[in-house]
Amino acid sequence: MNILIIKLGAKGDVVRTLSILPALKEMYPDSDIFWFTKENSAEFLEDNPYIKKILTANSKINEKFDILFNFDIDEEACILASSIKAEKKLGFYMKDGFPSAFNLGAEYYLNTLFDDELKKNNKKTYQEMMFDAAELKWKKQHCPIFLNKKDMKYASDFINKNNIKKEKLIGIHLGASPRWPSKAWHPSQVKEFIVKSRKKGYNILLFGGPDEIERYSKFAKELEDEGIKIFLNNPQNSNKEFSSLVNLCSIMVCSDSLALHVALALHKPAIGLFFCTSPDEVEDYGLLKKLVSPVLKEFFPEKSDLYDEKLVKSISAQEVLNAVEEIIKQRKVVNGIILNKSKFLIIKRKEGLHAGKWAFPGGILEKGETDKDALVREIKEETNLDIKKIGRKISTYNYKRENELVTGNSYLIFVNSFDVKINNEIDDFRWVTIEELENLELAPGIEEEALKSLYK
Repeated sequence: MNILIIKLGAKGDVVRTLSILPALKEMYPDSDIFWFTKENSAEFLEDNPYIKKILTANSKINEKFDILFNFDIDEEACILASSIKAEKKLGFYMKDGFPSAFNLGAEYYLNTLFDDELKKNNKKTYQEMMFDAAELKWKKQHCPIFLNKKDMKYASDFINKNNIKKEKLIGIHLGASPRWPSKAWHPSQVKEFIVKSRKKGYNILLFGGPDEIERYSKFAKELEDEGIKIFLNNPQNSNKEFSSLVNLCSIMVCSDSLALHVALALHKPAIGLFFCTSPDEVEDYGLLKKLVSPVLKEFFPEKSDLYDEKLVKSISAQEVLNAVEEIIKQRKVVNGIILNKSKFLIIKRKEGLHAGKWAFPGGILEKGETDKDALVREIKEETNLDIKKIGRKISTYNYKRENELVTGNSYLIFVNSFDVKINNEIDDFRWVTIEELENLELAPGIEEEALKSLYK
């Protein structure tokens, strides 16, 4: 089965539409997925194991598709959706010069764009509305941006060149589209936050993009003149380079922008500042602390395209710093990914947050433990296996546990033998292939981490 996704749009919307991919693969496991997007967004789709082929304006489309999903309402996307051959079409197309819905599930999102009252009262996230348009069940599916070795080396070189300690690195993105001039935090508030954060021992990585070079450079120069040391990205970064630097940060602070969606795609904790856009439409995945302007309702949605200084100053620097400190103090966990040829070791827990679900062995760090210490102890306790070597870190992930945000690191683990003996906290264990994982009830993120461990 051949499936075509059309999603051109803003880069941030392309990133948050990635969540559709694991749902489509679950529904249509034997499918090949093609994705049509703009050249400037294609890089976010590269190296994604769910995608068979990325198509852009230069691509020739000769094949007929079994299903076409158009998640975009702009004219170019809608004309494409109408012209490409497919047995079944869902989402949006153009009719009499106006975007229309192929199916009933797509109508709700369309209506939110033209009905201010519905937009104001809407509680569905963007992802949930796209899942409705695709007639798929929304289960908070997540799909990351896949960083390759080149991307990771770019970030590593940046760290080494600037002698940055990652442990307390806060990323701040100043950007805002000209369409939404009140999206971005006021520079005076940003400056106050940076000064307060530096006094607390945090390092700052300030992100800017091609459209913000002049403002970005001026702001950085002001800080430098006052002796405030920060680090800067290259505003001409590629999408993947930008993402690799976001991945370095302990936490991102930004408005409802591309940086926010990239952070969430990378399982990175974030603080989102909402001044003139809907906080309800942004899926938090348990990673996002939303700080909403107390005067947002005076502007959203009717005046969202206007600039107002009172609005962009309405969230204080101290409020944001408090949110940062709350997240930074979160609990730490580790897990080990053990491969026996092409099979993963997974365990089924008896109790706790993931009771009855399959996961990789691991657990919470005890006081004073390093990741290595905790891995050796947890793997031995749960599986009776002795670690021979701890390989590369597979991912850093975050989730909510008992109303607090938890940060975890997963590692590829090499053991002395594969003779597993589980303890009384574990119901069962299995050695499974990546394909077999799809049919099991898994703790969140397990399939994603397994894919990353196979991707070198």
